[in-house]
Amino acid sequence: MRLLHRTLAEARIVICGAGAAGTAIAHLLLRHGVQDLVLIDVHGIVYEGRQAGMNPTLTALARETNPRRLRGDLADALAGADVFIGVSVGGILK
Repeated sequence: MRLLHRTLAEARIVICGAGAAGTAIAHLLLRHGVQDLVLIDVHGIVYEGRQAGMNPTLTALARETNPRRLRGDLADALAGADVFIGVSVGGILK
């Protein structure tokens, strides 16, 4: 974050992979003050009200993340992002 001259609270962060690793990282980042965090999985961006692929953990995180209410795919999530954390499949950013 030093290179961007931003704090965690100011950063836009995308986590690709909303399984055990991705959700654990999301919880840690939220505890450390991240405000603009977007999770994405095989069904797209996680948002409040999404039906596909939701479970209790994702439903709870949907309430705490994605403050811009983004919907769509990885390209939509990455627009304007400062940080990408990939914990899904390799080569997804080709």
